[in-house]
Amino acid sequence: MNFRKTVLIFVLPLLTACGEGEPLASEPDDIEVTVGTFKFISSGDLHTCGINTDDVLYCWGYGRLGQLGEPGRSNSTTPQLVFGGLRFASVTTDGVTTCGVTTGGAAYCWGYNASGHENPSIRNTTPRPVSGGLTFQLVSLGTDHACGITIGGLAYCWGDNLSGRLGTGTEVDSPTPVAVSGGLSFASLSVGYDHTCAITDSGEAYCWGWNSRGSLGNGTTTGSSVPVLVSGGLTFASVSAGDGFACGLTTGGEVYCWGWNNFGQLGLGVTTDYVTTPQAVVGELTFASVSVGAAHACGVTTLGVAYCWGWNGKGQLGRAGFSDSPSPQSVSTELRFASLWAGGWQTCGLTTSDAAYCWGHNEYGQLGDGTVIDRALPVLVLRQ
Repeated sequence: MNFRKTVLIFVLPLLTACGEGEPLASEPDDIEVTVGTFKFISSGDLHTCGINTDDVLYCWGYGRLGQLGEPGRSNSTTPQLVFGGLRFASVTTDGVTTCGVTTGGAAYCWGYNASGHENPSIRNTTPRPVSGGLTFQLVSLGTDHACGITIGGLAYCWGDNLSGRLGTGTEVDSPTPVAVSGGLSFASLSVGYDHTCAITDSGEAYCWGWNSRGSLGNGTTTGSSVPVLVSGGLTFASVSAGDGFACGLTTGGEVYCWGWNNFGQLGLGVTTDYVTTPQAVVGELTFASVSVGAAHACGVTTLGVAYCWGWNGKGQLGRAGFSDSPSPQSVSTELRFASLWAGGWQTCGLTTSDAAYCWGHNEYGQLGDGTVIDRALPVLVLRQ
């Protein structure tokens, strides 16, 4: 597959047993297991990170570029404590970098080309503060850039600015956070591979950056270095951006998607090249959340049932077999989820009892089940 790249998020204390009705899944015989409970999780291309209920951050999967946040650590098939003793409120991951926002609103990044540093070419194996002294609500990572929303609702971006993905009105790169043009106040934001989408306080969706496949949702294929309004007049509660496409959750629980649809990742029931304006996901489901990865998307209904659609080459849709689906299909499990995070080629979710499960690509242990075996069905994230 020729995907360009992806992003994801989770959390953890200790339990000695799973919640009722949630048996341990696919536990390796040679690992002594305790079950971690999480409040937040993010799964990127090849690694995953989660925050426990004590605000302590753990990461697992591919770590040879320092993205697991532990000096001397390469890869890990189970969660490992991030160095530094910081307490985190949220975390975001991509292929080679991890960033997190502490409970006090400070942003830290680590890994290769860790975004927001004066010298971004240096590999950092432990968390390092993002320059500028801003206080953030959240930060989101893309392929080679990052964006965040401050406590005051302003958006800042930094990193590679190809196709205007920093939203500053230029294509000049910046190793430190720079304000997004327009002065809009945002409530949420999601960075894709090479574009960014955000929701204003009033529920309008704006996107900026690369747009050759309609990923800005404004009815064109012309890129923009400043935020442009997504077409359709919909009122959104959240948005998630992936590789050339995005999906938004309306305040009424409907999911609309736009952009690239070569694997059916828009959930329209058909596979097409792309669409340039928001289109409703088929199935008449009412969703509580939605998340997109490289070429698939997943959502949780208001009843806690997980659905996924799009490319399934690694089992990331959570069903037996590896067939793609252009329409939502329920994940094969009796588990009830509070949230899902669609990564590059894998998916992770938190159940209503705060247990973490993952499925899909697992070459570097990014599913956290103690193995490097791809899984088409959910497996429990373990902790040694």
